[in-house]
Amino acid sequence: MTGTSFSRVVRIAWLLTRLIRRDTVRFKSYRERFAASPRTFFRDIAALRDAGVYLEASESGYRMVYFRSDREAA
Repeated sequence: MTGTSFSRVVRIAWLLTRLIRRDTVRFKSYRERFAASPRTFFRDIAALRDAGVYLEASESGYRMVYFRSDREAA
């Protein structure tokens, strides 16, 4: 796994962990942790959505509403 791919996995795992704990994920905390751009943040959020994580966006950040497993999609 390349350094860039590994970094992305770490960022997405961090996001998912925060969402599972029912924390609100804000770009500010993401940026402080990873020194990443808004574009990277939104790409990682999109990757979670593509994986079946339903997110609610608000002015305060993102919260997980629901997770759809592959079994439910069939």
